[in-house]
Amino acid sequence: MSPRHSWRAAPIGLLVLAASGPAVEAVSRDQAAPAVSTTSPAEYPDPVSEAWLIAQARKHSPRLDAISAQTERIAALARQAGRWDDPEVVVELGQYRTPDHEQRGRLGINQRIPLFGSKARAHDAVAALGPAAAAQRREVEATLVADVRHAAANLDAAGRRVRLLAESADLARRVLGLVESRLAANQAQEMDRVRAQVDVAEAAAAADRAQQDHTAALAFLSRLVGVSLPAGTTLAPAPAPMAIPLSEALSAVERHPSVARATALAAVAAAEHAGARADGRPDITVGVFGERDDDVTEVGVVAGVTVPLWNGNRHAIDAAAAAVRIARADMAEQHRLVTGGIEQAWRAHDQAVRAERTMRQQLLPAAELSLKLAEAAYGAGGGDLATVLDARRTLARLALDAATATTAAVTARIDLDLALATETTP
Repeated sequence: MSPRHSWRAAPIGLLVLAASGPAVEAVSRDQAAPAVSTTSPAEYPDPVSEAWLIAQARKHSPRLDAISAQTERIAALARQAGRWDDPEVVVELGQYRTPDHEQRGRLGINQRIPLFGSKARAHDAVAALGPAAAAQRREVEATLVADVRHAAANLDAAGRRVRLLAESADLARRVLGLVESRLAANQAQEMDRVRAQVDVAEAAAAADRAQQDHTAALAFLSRLVGVSLPAGTTLAPAPAPMAIPLSEALSAVERHPSVARATALAAVAAAEHAGARADGRPDITVGVFGERDDDVTEVGVVAGVTVPLWNGNRHAIDAAAAAVRIARADMAEQHRLVTGGIEQAWRAHDQAVRAERTMRQQLLPAAELSLKLAEAAYGAGGGDLATVLDARRTLARLALDAATATTAAVTARIDLDLALATETTP
């Protein structure tokens, strides 16, 4: 058209957007409205099992909710990446600046047609993120399960300490009673009573601290699972785990989610490299147009091709190729780290089991026998109170050490399961 023409251009996209504005605003308001939770209060089983605690933690885990949303996002992006671009519609209206006000109009529709599978490769590149998100979810779930089991083990250990220190306080009171009986028979000194009373006070203070630790452990577990557990919560005994040979443990490396995620990300990098190469090839644009100049109507077709002369996506292709090498190196590194982590966790668990067995089968029975002999000797008039008090405190210490060894064996097995990325409970 000549520069002396006066033009009025009206892209159809703007007209459609203006017409659909109220509807879009209404949909946005509906989507922004928060959902109302209708979840009923949790029912507390008695005793509480690890499976129930893990189920509650999964239900209230923000990270699992985020990964679920990420999975939906990847699926939506993959669908979008595989679709063609929308056609471009151009409408032009104008008139000559003449006394007759001659008018001219033009309507054109252009469509970009991707060649060489660029859209399919773009779809594959985004869709390849799906396995990576699934592996990440397995990692998060394994960590969440391990955290819950750790917290439950700490609560169980705190409960054992409460019971053991209560028994220790009872033993201290029993020794005080023995001293009182000897004082009544004029077979002991007042200093023995004072020393026994101090021993009772120390044992009672330790029992009180253990009760406070138990309350704190229960509060931590409640926050972790997202449910306020009542004060009298008791834990169901966990089933004894099966022994795992080191060779079997190492065979789990290939199934580990960290290795699976690194493998999936390497596939993503390869797909993005293929997509970058496809984007460097030419696409074509085809269209049709109709033009009206007063009483004359013209129609025709247009075609265009992208010539990869100055760009050709060359630098993006090189960057994508480098990303492939980085992803493959990370995959090898994850394989090495997972193997080392499994070996370390397996040996730590093996040592913890051996230490717990030695404590319960050898040291603890010897301490119990020592206290019985000391009490018998003191009650019969032989020996002194210091021997009895030392034997009682030794037994109390070894009982706590045995409980600590048991907890260490349990937590070491939890760490081993986490290193293997396995779940012993659903």
